[in-house]
Amino acid sequence: MKKVENLYKYGVSPLELPTTLNNGDLYASSRGDIVKYNGNGEFITVIVSPLSSEIENNVVENLTSLQLELYWTICKNKVYDSSDIQGE
Repeated sequence: MKKVENLYKYGVSPLELPTTLNNGDLYASSRGDIVKYNGNGEFITVIVSPLSSEIENNVVENLTSLQLELYWTICKNKVYDSSDIQGE
């Protein structure tokens, strides 16, 4: 499990900061990972970012509206198995 900064509501365009963190909810990190909040101030990565880490400043905040829509589509279509969740 890890702590994450710069979280955004999952699947929302334009990006929107959450007002509260709810146990079990999904959020997007700045670098594009989809994380699940465990209710204890920590997060579990459930989907590794589809954004390339090799491109400088490739973070969700820098995506155009079209790129952000494509990013959400990729994330929503990526199925994860709970046994693959990192940190569990």
